[in-house]
Amino acid sequence: MSLISQNLKLPFLAPAQAQKHVTHNEALRALDALVQISLKSLDSATPPASPSEGDRYFIATGGTGAWAGHDGQIAAFQDGAWMFYAPAPGWQAWIEDVARLKVWDGSSWQDAGVSDSLQNMSFVGVQTTADGTNRLAVSSDAVLFSHNGTDIRTKLNKNSATDTASFLFQTGWSGRAEIGLTGDDDFHFKVSADGNAWIDSLVIDANSGDISFGDRLNYTLSLGRMDFYERDSLVNLATRIDNSNFGGAWTLYRSGTAQVKIHATASYEFNMQNVASHDFIVHGTSDNLLFVDASKSCVGINTDTPATTLDVNGPVRVASFGVNSLPSAATHGAGALIYVSDESGGAVLAFSDGTDWRRVTDRAIVS
Repeated sequence: MSLISQNLKLPFLAPAQAQKHVTHNEALRALDALVQISLKSLDSATPPASPSEGDRYFIATGGTGAWAGHDGQIAAFQDGAWMFYAPAPGWQAWIEDVARLKVWDGSSWQDAGVSDSLQNMSFVGVQTTADGTNRLAVSSDAVLFSHNGTDIRTKLNKNSATDTASFLFQTGWSGRAEIGLTGDDDFHFKVSADGNAWIDSLVIDANSGDISFGDRLNYTLSLGRMDFYERDSLVNLATRIDNSNFGGAWTLYRSGTAQVKIHATASYEFNMQNVASHDFIVHGTSDNLLFVDASKSCVGINTDTPATTLDVNGPVRVASFGVNSLPSAATHGAGALIYVSDESGGAVLAFSDGTDWRRVTDRAIVS
C-alpha cells in the first residue's frame, strides 16, 4: 500500500507509526498550501527578502537562493521555511499581481475559463463598464478594425425606416455632430452647439441621390463670401449641383430662376441669374449691369431692353495708346477701335482696317 495520496501526495499514517501527529501535520500543511491556491506571482526566480507566513510563489526559470533547483514548482513559506510542491495538470490558482485566474496545463499557466468563441455575452467592457444601453463599451486611445485579407465593412443595422442608425460625436457626453440615418432612410450630416438644438447641414435623399443643404449653404472665401439662398431655389429633390459634364463644368438645375450671389458686405454686390425665360442677368450694386435677351440675341449693359446686338445705356470707353505703343492692327482685326492720345493731329479715335490704324476723322494712317 502506498504511503502517499495519489493527487496531492499527502502522507498517510502508517500502522503502529510513532509520532503520528508529525505525519498528520505535514499533510495538513500541504493542504493549506495547495487548496484554494493564491500565488503572489508567476515570474519570480528569487525568494523575497522578508516573506510572510503562508506566502506562495510559482518559481520561474533560473531559481536562486533557497529556490535553486526548484524551477517550475510552487514555493510556500511555512513555519519559517520554504516548502516546495510540483503542480499537476488542472490545478487552478489566483495570480495576485495580475488579478487573473490561471490553470496549469502540465507545462505552463493558461488563462482559465477563456474560450476561442464568445457567444451571447450580456455585456463586454474594455477598461470601462458596459451597461444595458451600451452593451459593448471601450475606453481606449484608439479602436482598430482591420481587414481579414481583402475588404472590411462596418455595419449599422436599424429595425425600421423611422429608427436611427448613426455615428454620434460628443464633447463632455453632449452631442456636437451626427452622421447617418437619423429618423428616416436619407443620409444626414447634423451639427449642434449644445446637444439639444440640431441643424441638418446636409441631407442626401435615399431615392434620388439629390443633395439638400438645409435653408442656407455658406462657403467662406478669402476674398468674400458666397451664399446659396433658399432651400427650394437651389439644391433639393428637384434641384441639384451637377459636375458630370466633362471639363469640370458646374451646372445649377432648377425649374424657375437659378442664381449665384457673391457677397462683399452684408448686402450682396454681385448676382448672376438665369430666369425662366432663359434670359441671363448680372446685377451689381444696381440692377441690370448686364442683360442678355435670349429671344433677340441682344446684350444690354445697364439696360434690360436692348434693341441692338450690343445696347449700352451710358458712355463707352475704349483703351488709350500712344503712337509708339500701338497694338497690332492685324492681330485685332478690321473694325477694332482704340483711342490714340498723342496723334500728330491731336488725340483721336482710330480704327483698324486689318493692316493699319486709321484716324476716324479722315481715314489717314495714325502717325
